[in-house]
Amino acid sequence: MLPSKRRFLWAWGISFAALVGVSSGLVALLPHIDVTVAKSLLILVACVSLSLAYAWRESKRPHLPLEEIEAIPRCRLQCPADRSLAEQSHDLAAESYGRIEPINSERYEQWRLKNPNVLVCLVDEDENVIGYFDVFPITTEFAEALTGGIATEYQMLHEHIVGPNHIAECKWLYLGGIAVKDPETFLGRRRAAYLVWGLKMYLRDFYQGPPNRTLIATGASKEGEHLLQRFHFTLRQSKNRRADKQNLYAVSITNRTFLAALDDIPNWRAVCRIGWRASKMKRSKGG
Repeated sequence: MLPSKRRFLWAWGISFAALVGVSSGLVALLPHIDVTVAKSLLILVACVSLSLAYAWRESKRPHLPLEEIEAIPRCRLQCPADRSLAEQSHDLAAESYGRIEPINSERYEQWRLKNPNVLVCLVDEDENVIGYFDVFPITTEFAEALTGGIATEYQMLHEHIVGPNHIAECKWLYLGGIAVKDPETFLGRRRAAYLVWGLKMYLRDFYQGPPNRTLIATGASKEGEHLLQRFHFTLRQSKNRRADKQNLYAVSITNRTFLAALDDIPNWRAVCRIGWRASKMKRSKGG
């Protein structure tokens, strides 16, 4: 955008030239009108005045009205999520991932019963799910099968999920998915920002501290892969060697570049409330 002074001069010049042109055209089309010097000066003054008024209006700095700020919808990151929210998240996953079939809801329910903290739902004031992400603490055995290309998310069973009372021994986390409603809209993009911020807070509150943990994820879409790369995930295994035909990425959650990227995420606490108690979660790590 042009600076205010330049924008004013630019708007004034264009509008003045346009008004003079229109006035000259009218005089040429109406030859019977007697245009004296006095009338010409009056027309010129009118053109200058009108163009100045237009330029002033156009060059004013835009401000966001207070009512627009107050209208930003509040939401909440809910964890644990009940079955109703889990079912809404399943429907959102089916909408978001297109050709990729979401996990069977009954199997997902078994995972959630083993560890209720795996699913985080972004809900609006009417308790509708408008986004979600899920992170699974998994056993070392299954993590090795995933990173070795032997297994995929579809082979994960409830015994591969680490329960909340055994998190202290868990070294592997699997980022199952992240999706938002209406991602092509401004509001959808804002919700996506809330989710990424929520993931940062979730990892800090649930999994900060020893042991060093590795977060793994598959690139289910180009956008998803770009997001992983932005946060310094590195390619662990090419999709050509995997049964699910998706690239597998990994990052240590104590990696400095990963932590630095998380630090760059804006704080959305003013409009997005966290629906878990960090102190309770930290106590549960010791079993």
